[in-house]
Amino acid sequence: MPSQRKSRNLEDQLCASFFKSVQSLLMYNQIVNPESFKIWHNDNGQRAGRDKTARMIAGARAKRMGVMRGLLDYETIWRDLDGVRKHGFLEAKVGSNGLTDEQEDFFAFCNEENIPCAMFKTVSSGLHIMQQWGIIKPTAIF
Repeated sequence: MPSQRKSRNLEDQLCASFFKSVQSLLMYNQIVNPESFKIWHNDNGQRAGRDKTARMIAGARAKRMGVMRGLLDYETIWRDLDGVRKHGFLEAKVGSNGLTDEQEDFFAFCNEENIPCAMFKTVSSGLHIMQQWGIIKPTAIF
């Protein structure tokens, strides 16, 4: 399935560019409370490669270790201007790709629990979401 592989590579590129942009904003003091801000990518076993057997083994191992299907690409914690601890999730998608059923379920859970979650398809849209959540300063330009 070359189109699936190409889509995965494009999503990997989007994630790398997004994370680099967030790191730049942090470096240039554009995060509201940088001392309380963390963001990381949730690894859902993408490192298994092209070999079907290796992917099956990696998938079984990840499942035993508690990997959750549907977990979104990025998780972030921060404090807002009032010092209230926040926690949110972001999902990167490219082209016409949408959420999987498991991701839809996770979105529904987050919405029920008042946990911010969103999907983005460009670096700037991901950064705008973080700005709306109060992570990135309103005056930041990107």
